[in-house]
Amino acid sequence: MDAPKPKLRWFQYRLRTLLVVVTLFAIPCSWLAVKRQQAKRRLESLPSSIIVLHAEYWLDGGTITIAGISDDGMPHTVALGQQMFPDEKNAGCLYFDKEIVPIRSELERRVINLLKSARISYTPGPMHNPRISDAEQEDDTRRLCAKLVALVESDEYTTFHRSSH
Repeated sequence: MDAPKPKLRWFQYRLRTLLVVVTLFAIPCSWLAVKRQQAKRRLESLPSSIIVLHAEYWLDGGTITIAGISDDGMPHTVALGQQMFPDEKNAGCLYFDKEIVPIRSELERRVINLLKSARISYTPGPMHNPRISDAEQEDDTRRLCAKLVALVESDEYTTFHRSSH
């Protein structure tokens, strides 16, 4: 004859249940740890200074793209997604080397400071217009850098960013 199964009280559980619960808790914790480590690596990999080579203003609603090189010769890009159509994916997002920069983060502050202290040394980019002198192109590049910085530092940036995401 089979022995009757003991009834488990509500505060008792099997070892298998404990292992399942611990595993389910560990998965999001490990994902969070990986994301924090990636953010730390991005902060550490940010160059100390940058030389801006050229900037473009795209006619998609106002995307600004800035290309430059760091002291070690590595190419870098800073981009601010268009500010006109909030329904578009990643509208109004700031990017550094094609990765989204979290809004009002330490990384955003450092990218903006990098642009503020950047030296402008114009070289023709993909949108180069041969009918405009290099001096005028350099002035346009300087203005676009200043515009990007002003937009990201403004309250409208945070408002637009929240409404589009």
